[in-house]
This record gives sequence, structure tokens and C-alpha cells, in this order.
Amino acid sequence: DQILHGFDGMLIINKKNEEIEIFTIPVVGANYSYKDKFFVNVHDFELFDGKICNALMPIDSYFSP
Repeated sequence: DQILHGFDGMLIINKKNEEIEIFTIPVVGANYSYKDKFFVNVHDFELFDGKICNALMPIDSYFSP
């Protein structure tokens, strides 16, 4: 419900042990999607930050003028 009222999309991040899955939920009518599953080292936040940026790119591209 909140996506329709001011949000461009939503990221869902699931973590199970050392495995993380990131995927997007687009706004209604949007045609972007992203899904990635990877292993993360708790000391490697650069990898995690990069994966979040990759997940946000389809959302940003969809809404850029």
C-alpha cells in the first residue's frame, strides 16, 4: 500500500546464514525487476553495498526523466 503513496519501489532482503537474497517489488504497472542471491562476508560491506546499488538501478532507471 505504501508503494503507491510516495515510494518508487521496494527492496526485500532475506538473509539465511551467509547467503543473502535481494529482490525488488515494483510499483503497480512498472516493468522492472531484479533478483540476486549471493554469499556475503560479514567483513565485506563493499560487496553488500554494491549489490544494493545494483538492485536499485532498475527502479532509478524506470523513474528517471
